Amino acid sequence: MLLAPMTVGAQDVPDFAADRIDRIVKQRMAEKGIPALSLGIVVGGEVVYERGFGRLGPGRSGDVDARSLYQIASISKMFTGIIANALIAEGVLDPEASITTYLRDVLQPDALRRLAPVRVRHLLNHTSGIPSRHCLIYSYVQRPRFAGYSEAQLIRDLDSVRLERTPGKHYEYSNSGYAVLGYICELAGRRSFRALVREHVTARYGLQRTTVTLESDGVDSIIESPPRSSEVVPWRMSFGKGTPASGVVSCVEDLTALMVAQLRAFRATAAGDAAESAPLVLTGSFADAGHGERYGYGIFEHAAPGSTRYSHSGSVDRFYSAYDFTPAKNLGVVLLAVDDDGFDVMELQKEIYAEVSGAEYEPGWRQSSLARRVFETALEAGGDAGVAKLRELRESRDYYLAPDEFRRAVTALITRGRTAAARQLDEMHDELYPATRRPLAHTLAFVALADGAEAARRCFAGQDGADQIEAAEYVLREDDLNRAAYAVLEQGKSELAIALFELNARAFPGAPNTYDSLGDAYRRAGDERSAARSYRTALALDPSSPTAKAALDQLRTTSVAAEATAEDSKDDRAMIRRTLQDYIEGSTRGEPERLRRAFHPDLNLYSVRDGAIHVWPGTEYITEAESGGPTGETGRILSIDFENDAAMAKVMISPPRGARPFLDFFMLLKVDGRWVIVHKLFTRRRA
Repeated sequence: MLLAPMTVGAQDVPDFAADRIDRIVKQRMAEKGIPALSLGIVVGGEVVYERGFGRLGPGRSGDVDARSLYQIASISKMFTGIIANALIAEGVLDPEASITTYLRDVLQPDALRRLAPVRVRHLLNHTSGIPSRHCLIYSYVQRPRFAGYSEAQLIRDLDSVRLERTPGKHYEYSNSGYAVLGYICELAGRRSFRALVREHVTARYGLQRTTVTLESDGVDSIIESPPRSSEVVPWRMSFGKGTPASGVVSCVEDLTALMVAQLRAFRATAAGDAAESAPLVLTGSFADAGHGERYGYGIFEHAAPGSTRYSHSGSVDRFYSAYDFTPAKNLGVVLLAVDDDGFDVMELQKEIYAEVSGAEYEPGWRQSSLARRVFETALEAGGDAGVAKLRELRESRDYYLAPDEFRRAVTALITRGRTAAARQLDEMHDELYPATRRPLAHTLAFVALADGAEAARRCFAGQDGADQIEAAEYVLREDDLNRAAYAVLEQGKSELAIALFELNARAFPGAPNTYDSLGDAYRRAGDERSAARSYRTALALDPSSPTAKAALDQLRTTSVAAEATAEDSKDDRAMIRRTLQDYIEGSTRGEPERLRRAFHPDLNLYSVRDGAIHVWPGTEYITEAESGGPTGETGRILSIDFENDAAMAKVMISPPRGARPFLDFFMLLKVDGRWVIVHKLFTRRRA
């Protein structure tokens, strides 16, 4: 297939030869061992090439083609940017509004205070200060991808988040930030993310195969990732509320169709036709991303005289994706692949783009982790040598130094007992990352190892002249302190480690992983009763937690879990929480016996209907739950307040598909040693 040269405005593109592209792709796939790849090319604003290479997967029949489905990873952010643009145009989303405008009914007051400076625009261009790995699905907690990520989990994560940077001041790529953005789009648009994708992207631009939830009839068309790990089962992946950042499934046929529309929109905007441009022109606001790049509304801009290029790429579980176009030349390339080495895939994309655009292909180079090199040097030769190696190589193009990897290197040195070397590297933080606050977790670990658990507690509380958690120069992240505590635990210092895990649970009381790790530390120390109590708290916060369930199953063989249950019965707050959990799971799962256990027999439910008080007998509510079965809803305890034998509580029940949640207000009494719900008021959250 040969096309004549095309003149597009003032820009010429070279002859396009499909057979040459075929040769390049097949040669590189053979050289690098890339098992499957789909490629689409747009020239002159039209799709001129769509082809697949390889097989769907080991042991499966069928060849890869342009309709084969892939996880497109971070290109999902571009979809979220398009949705946000559409909602901004509708007037239901304000890019300059604080994100708390949309989250005020779901977050705790402390979280609303911390997040008030963050604007919607900051989420869009990665300047929010929300750490990329804060959300559970992106953290270092071992959790299979198909376990999902629920609204309740996202809200818990938001309740505990601490901003690493001043919002709006500095760019730092954040997967968690885009998960939050997608949730805000759901709240503002009053629809699920799936519905928003369908309305504003797939239906509008004719994308037939793109989805956020892979149906059973699509399983045979998704590329299977190389079977290096038994956990990689792509058609069972579920990013849940992380989908706006990473979880969209698509194909080259759809993405090239979207690119054609996007090129048309960008070119119309350049010609002064604003009406044609929205919402595909993702340039409402930019943040300087360094290296000549800026980040807009879900897309990178690479400035060049007369030929500014826009792109996004991504990777997840050995899926690699690249989406790259130049409006002035009216061309672009979409590449989707699976491979064990993303470097080879991205290099192939660069080579093809250069071939199509007439640019010179400059081979890249593999960069090594400077954090790992410095760690190895410090481990072998001490902190002075590690610092010297850091200063020697930090400007070398052969190395990269990511903040998160640097923090992990410091923690790894603590794990190996090289605390002095770890402290020396930690003191380099401000020089290396002047815009990012120092991790308080390292300081707490150093204080604990030097002066004991009580000194660490005083430091945490801001006594003895130590800095407060919210001080400008420090940030406390759950995963940082979790890793630091484990590092101390690996030194055999169980008491100190438990103190750090307890501080983490105190700082992040809604995070199930803090209690899971605390339970692990107690169990290693031989305190099985405390371990069982911690695991039960983790399970109450996250009923799907596989580690807490497995640990409790093991502990039950020693009757410790039963003892912990009996001891917890003396804890009123724990008892109230169990009653509310019976209500939540009884209602959402259709389990009437749990509702009967939670409700006093004389309970009534009250709401306002058509301006008048509506009374609903509790017995009728239970009967309806019994006949209705599981609802697909999720529930979350928002607050508990009690005194003596009386309590008040607030619960949020979230329907599926992004509908407005219900807010339940309870009155409880302690009757015969057991807390029961005696009245329930309920309403819908404000629109």
